[in-house]
Formats: sequence, structure tokens, C-alpha cells
Amino acid sequence: MTDSDQPLDPRERFARSVVQKLTDAGHIAYFAGGCVRDRILGLRPKDFDVATDATPDRIRELFGRRRTLAIGAAFGVVSVLGRKGAGEDPIEVATFRSDGDYSDGRRPDSVVFSSPEHDAQRRDFTINGLFYDPIAGRVIDFVDGRSDLQAGVLRAIGDPDARICEDKLRMLRAVRMATVFGFAIESATRDALHRHAAEIDVVSNERVGAEMRRLLAATAAFDGLATLRETRISDVVFPQLAEIWDAEIRQADLPAEIAAPATTGAGLMSKLFVARRECDFVSGLIGCLLAIKWSDGDAGDALRRLADLWRLSNEETARAAFALESLPTVLQADRQPWSIVQPVLAARYAGDAVTLAETVTRALDLPGEAVAAARQRLGWDRDRLDPPALLSGNTLQKLGLTPGPGFREILHDVRARQLDGLLNDAQAAAQYVSATYL
Repeated sequence: MTDSDQPLDPRERFARSVVQKLTDAGHIAYFAGGCVRDRILGLRPKDFDVATDATPDRIRELFGRRRTLAIGAAFGVVSVLGRKGAGEDPIEVATFRSDGDYSDGRRPDSVVFSSPEHDAQRRDFTINGLFYDPIAGRVIDFVDGRSDLQAGVLRAIGDPDARICEDKLRMLRAVRMATVFGFAIESATRDALHRHAAEIDVVSNERVGAEMRRLLAATAAFDGLATLRETRISDVVFPQLAEIWDAEIRQADLPAEIAAPATTGAGLMSKLFVARRECDFVSGLIGCLLAIKWSDGDAGDALRRLADLWRLSNEETARAAFALESLPTVLQADRQPWSIVQPVLAARYAGDAVTLAETVTRALDLPGEAVAAARQRLGWDRDRLDPPALLSGNTLQKLGLTPGPGFREILHDVRARQLDGLLNDAQAAAQYVSATYL
């Protein structure tokens, strides 16, 4: 890791200025944790954290109270604010510390300010226990984290059972980080995950959901799911996974002449994740739900349960539900009337449905003409894709029809005939209604 590896962005320049000011005032100050790991891996850090021997009061004295927020002063953490409009995100500056007991399995009951070495020892995994001195341009490694980064190994610092008991979320973080970075989980750490898996139920649904979003958006998401199952963490955070993993695929939303794929729920998920063109959480969620559905499971019930367990947003839930419901229509778009296909392609989440259909055709090596046609039509301008209706409820009343539930059926019938080219203007539509319904 050298200063010339990557150009500095405003966030890193600001973080370096924070370290420089602390150093100039006679303190030790380093970059800490994930930003060091990411820079060594050649990745652009999402944020920069600073660790120092300066106390919270001293940090606020140096940077001024108007530029600092004591967001976690009880744990030795102060946020230093950057200049507005300069792209300088707030920097969390934490005093080197050792942690007391973790009675709630999430946060320390108390902290004691300490040294850089003790601070490194309290952290979760060796790859996150590194410091970097941007002034001297050197990595400070008390936990052999650099060698684990080079070897692609995720290892708990010290006793893995102790690290997990301190913070149960670390189990899910371990699986997520190993998945995202393509690392192997060291055997003693992996065994500890299995031993403590049931204890992850103390972690809030919001935090579980945040980790699952990042895991399912990873390129190697299926490997992460496999690890969750093998360690039994999925029993708590994704209980449906065990039910479908070895279950045979029994039905599929495919044309009648194409048999359901001869595979298991796990096999289908593996194929779908490999076939994704863009890796994001919702596509991963949909892939899992499709495996549940095709394994004769209740995908709707699974989605409702996961919406609560992972705290899904209404939009995430709606996107997944619509894609699953619309998949048969998109897969057979060239065999069905336009009046059946058009409502799907004109809907808000049409892109998710077409993307799922494309993924399925690639995953199962199916003919792709129908889905390609749907994608092409999805690109039509709005007036062509979703032309204005020929008639309205007011028009039906003027024709002499009495308002009521039947209006919906009549308007649906007229709309279908319009889309299928059987009715081309309002006059023809009115004549059809008069002849058929009066």
C-alpha cells in the first residue's frame, strides 16, 4: 500500500488532514480498519476512519466544537465534519481503546482508553485490525492481518468464540465479507460460527437485513448462501434455505413443451446467480424466491416472512412480487396476445420482470426470442407502449350504461381489443359497447 497506488479523492484528502492535525499536535493517529483493508486490496474505500491516542475531549478541542459531533463519546468516538460542498464526508475519529464485557452481545458495557496494539486486539477479524500511517506511508499490523489478506483468509482475532460472544453480528459479517472478497473462512473461525449460529437471534432485523443486502448483491452470493446453510446461521436469518436446498425442482413457469430443470433448489439458485448480468440485492432476492416457488414452496409466504426478517422496503417487496408473478407472461411473450403482455411491460416494475426472464433463459439455456422481443418492446416510447384508452367510465354513462362493478369488466374488454388491434378509435369502441352491452 503506497500513496501512489490510487488518486486521492476529497474524502481521503480530508482524512489525511485530520491525521496530520492530530500528529502535529503531538498525538499518534492512523487510518484504521476497513479503509486500510480496502486500500491494500486495491479497492476504493467507502469511508475513512481514524484511530488516535487523543481523547474525545482533546479531539473536540483541536477541531473545535462546531466542527465535531460527540456521536459516540462514551465509546471514544467523535465525528469530525468536513467543509460543506467539498465532498469531505465526516470522519469518525476513535480513541485507541480496550473493551469491557459485552452483556448484550452487541456493544461493550464499558471501554478503557489504551494503546494501538490493544485497540487492534479488540477488533473482529485480522483483515480489519490493520492501521495505516498516511504521514509515514506504512502499515501497522499487530494481528498478522496483512498475511491473511494476501492469502485470502478471513480469521477472527484471538479466540473466535470470544470475538463472536462479544458481538453476535460478527457471524453474519464474517460470511458476508468472505463472500464479497472471495476469501476462505479459517477453520477455527468457521467452527465457531457453527457453534454460535443460533445466538444470532439477538441481532436486530435491521442489521440482519443490511448484511443480507450486501451478501446477495455480491458476485459470489451463492457461495455466501452455502456458507450460511453449512454453518446453520441460515436457520435464523433465512429459514427457508434449508427446506429447499436439496429439494427437487418440480414445477417451472416455462412453456408446456419445456420440462422443469432437473436440479435442486440449490442448483437452480447457483445457475441463476451465475447468469445474472448485474449483481444487486433485489435480483438476488428474486432468485431465492424463484427457487422456493419452483421447489413447490410458497414464495408469497416466504417473501412476507423475509420482508419482516430483513426489514424489506415496500418497493423491494413489490419489485420481487411483480417479477415472480409476471415471469410466465414474459417467458411466453411471443405466444400470447399483446393485451396480456402489454400490462406487464407498461407496469412500474416491468424491468425487473424482463431481467428475471432473461436470467432464467441464460441459466437454463432456453430459447431467448420471446424475452428478447419483450426487452425490445420495453424500449418503445410511452405512447406506443401504453396508448391512451379509447373509452372511460364517463363515456359508458353517456352511452346509457348504469355505473357499477360491470364498468371495470367492460373497460377491460375494450382495452384488450384496442391493444390487440380490433378497435382502432373511440367511435368503433363506442359502437362495440353499444352492440355488446346494451
